[in-house]
Amino acid sequence: MARHTHNSVYGYFTHGEVLKKSKCKSCVSTLTGKHGKNLKRHLSNHIELYQEMQLKNVEKKKSAATKKMSILEGHEKLFQLNPDIKVKIGMKTIINAYVELVTVNGRPYTMLNDTGLRKIIDPVLKGINKKKCINSNSIKKYVCEESISIKRKHKCRSSNKSQTCFFET
Repeated sequence: MARHTHNSVYGYFTHGEVLKKSKCKSCVSTLTGKHGKNLKRHLSNHIELYQEMQLKNVEKKKSAATKKMSILEGHEKLFQLNPDIKVKIGMKTIINAYVELVTVNGRPYTMLNDTGLRKIIDPVLKGINKKKCINSNSIKKYVCEESISIKRKHKCRSSNKSQTCFFET
């Protein structure tokens, strides 16, 4: 397999295939082989050329990076992906939605630990920057707190209405 010659250091040398030696274009030195590290080491003796070679390498890396970014942008356009989505939502809204999932909609608590749902919710929680953990155990606690507050509300109403209990829908 042939040696890759993407580094710009190879432009400062001529390589003889027969003798397998590289000759420096700026001086009369010859080096055995076509090894990039050895060529760089020799070129470091010529300070101006070495700095020029390093600048060329940096420019190549930058152009390669912009090319990769343009490929990424092309994929986004092809598949119509939106990299960032801004949503106005608070922690209280998320907790109430989870409580509703479990109580009103009858979903099991284990659904809250589902990996698919976590992939949706975790970036939202990260965007909110709250240090609260939302999982099945924490939602059980919120459901318990909500049921206690509803019981207290109905208890107060029933004591005020001479022991008549009614429920709002």
